[in-house]
Amino acid sequence: MKLISKLIICTTIAVLVSTCGCAGVMGPDPQVVSINSEKTLDGLNTVDEVTVLLKNNGYEGNVNVKAVYNSNKGRTFSERQNVYLDEGASKYVTFVFDTEYDEEGTVTVTTD
Repeated sequence: MKLISKLIICTTIAVLVSTCGCAGVMGPDPQVVSINSEKTLDGLNTVDEVTVLLKNNGYEGNVNVKAVYNSNKGRTFSERQNVYLDEGASKYVTFVFDTEYDEEGTVTVTTD
């Protein structure tokens, strides 16, 4: 009887683990590969266009990406985007911050 109980428990655990993995319950595991910031013109305005390369090291799913631009003039810009990443896929995400022509800054990107 003990052997049958152990077999049932092991089989149940194996089914649950494989089902959770196939259903994407584990979710995505995004990694920020690169961040590129470039000053461009948007009409008559100067903007900083930030391009982020993400790589998903997990299962498919939605990822919240947040970019924060801290300028040398003491201003902070923040923008969020929700993107879908397939399992093992990479994707570029672009953020545009309305900065001044002589404004420089640093960018940080987080995902959750």
